[in-house]
Amino acid sequence: MYHKEKPPKINKTHEERVYNEQRFDDELTNTDVSNKEALVLVIAAFKAYLPQLLLFMLPLIIICVLIYIFIGPPPMDDPYSDVVFILNSLT
Repeated sequence: MYHKEKPPKINKTHEERVYNEQRFDDELTNTDVSNKEALVLVIAAFKAYLPQLLLFMLPLIIICVLIYIFIGPPPMDDPYSDVVFILNSLT
C-alpha cells in the first residue's frame, strides 16, 4: 500500500508566520458589482436579519401602542409652555 509522506512540521515563530502568510489584498482586482448583484445581496441580508429586527422591534411597538391606548397622546394644549418657562427662568 502506498502511503503519502507527511511533510515535516516546522515550528515557526509568530513573526515568520505573519511575514509568510498569504496576502489577499493583491487578489481583489475584480470588485465591480452590478446593480442587480448588489440588489440580490441587499435582499439576502434583509432576509437574514428580518427575524432579528422583528424580534427587537415588535415588543417596542407593542409597548408604545399600549402606552398610547391607556395613557393617551401627550397633551398638545401648549406644546412650548415648558420651553417658555425654562427660558423665562434663565433671564
